[in-house]
Amino acid sequence: MRLPMAPRHDPELHVHPVHEFYIAHRGGWQHIKGAVLAMKHGDCFLFPAGMPHIGSGAEHGLSEGLVLNVDPRLLDDAAQTGLEARRMLDALCRHVHRHGPAISLSPEGRRQAARAMMRVIAEHADWRPARNMAIVSAIQAFLVVLARDGTCAAMCRPSLLENDHNSQRIEMVCYWIAQHCFDQISVAQAATLAGLKRSRFHEVFRAATGETFTAYLTRLRIEAAQRLLVESRRPVLDICFHVGFNSVSRFYAAFRERSGHSPQAWRDQHQGRQESAAPA
Repeated sequence: MRLPMAPRHDPELHVHPVHEFYIAHRGGWQHIKGAVLAMKHGDCFLFPAGMPHIGSGAEHGLSEGLVLNVDPRLLDDAAQTGLEARRMLDALCRHVHRHGPAISLSPEGRRQAARAMMRVIAEHADWRPARNMAIVSAIQAFLVVLARDGTCAAMCRPSLLENDHNSQRIEMVCYWIAQHCFDQISVAQAATLAGLKRSRFHEVFRAATGETFTAYLTRLRIEAAQRLLVESRRPVLDICFHVGFNSVSRFYAAFRERSGHSPQAWRDQHQGRQESAAPA
């Protein structure tokens, strides 16, 4: 249920440099830019990296639920399962940007999703050998639950059709972009790699990803910049050029458009949270 933002209740929204899945334990609301989404027990939401949001509960103003943060880099694997999982995650994010963060699941799908999310959380806390492999496997199992349930399945299925020739071409191009997004790559190079004329490539790429080539490349670069701003102390200008921008003004404009903040404000906000959460 989507309601207009209440004018006298405008909580401070926050953003993450990774994708966040949320399954509600109690009723309440999810606040996004310009709207409030009512939620009840078991409701599932996805907030892609950079999407401003905050949850609130019916009791004491606090929301209660399971939170799963997914760094898409974990799924950037040359193996077919890694590519398929990343493509599924990208499809979910495109759906959210077009239709909002609520993900419809059947009652059984909600139970399975909660169990799968708990497995991911448990693997994160388990420091035995093969930890990263176990985490990736658990995330893939969680995505399988979403992909096979209800309207979410209908949305993801087109991205998972293995026999679609254009889909396979664009999958190959997307993997190439992920490997070279910091370089000065061009639409012409991508079209040649896909074996398509430039005009046809634009059409096929947008149909497969929901974005233009430029928007897709810019998103990957900004997501990388967001992570570097939080995880390192490199100067902002150094990060700008490192992730592939050759214009400082374009970097700042693109960063603000995706995150709602300047790069420095993003760093201050997220590094401050990391430091306050660190054990004494």
